[in-house]
Amino acid sequence: WAADPLRRLSGTARLSARGGVLRGADLTVLRDRLRQADRPQALLEGALRSLQGGQTPVTTLDGSARIENGVAETLDARMETAAGGVGAVGQVDLAARRIDMLVTVEPDVDPPVPPLALRLTGSLDQPTRSLDLSALQRHLTERLGGGALEAPARDLLRNLLR
Repeated sequence: WAADPLRRLSGTARLSARGGVLRGADLTVLRDRLRQADRPQALLEGALRSLQGGQTPVTTLDGSARIENGVAETLDARMETAAGGVGAVGQVDLAARRIDMLVTVEPDVDPPVPPLALRLTGSLDQPTRSLDLSALQRHLTERLGGGALEAPARDLLRNLLR
């Protein structure tokens, strides 16, 4: 009943903000870990932990959305922080309070690393987070001359975001 008005929403929206805080991830810790990495296993563990809590000061947030029957879809959401950029594409069903969004985290490090891909799905209140660190793992292994990621780290990656 209360969700019915949301189902009737259609149109476009534009978001532009300066300043603020992203809660739930500390991108500064992520960037700092990437800068100090000497072992892929330790770095990946630190990367996961940085995306599980904390906060990040936001410099800018911009994006637009097309809304149809209460479902907002964005293809260009972008946030900038001192630690790097974050992009998002996907949709939010406002009436059902569900999300399906691909978030790419691009830490500001030199040399650059591949973006980290985080998929948010399910309930808006407690979305399931699936983090894909495979490109970062390959990059770090090549950069640091290490072998394949050790089994304990693989298990950690699988279980941390459940």
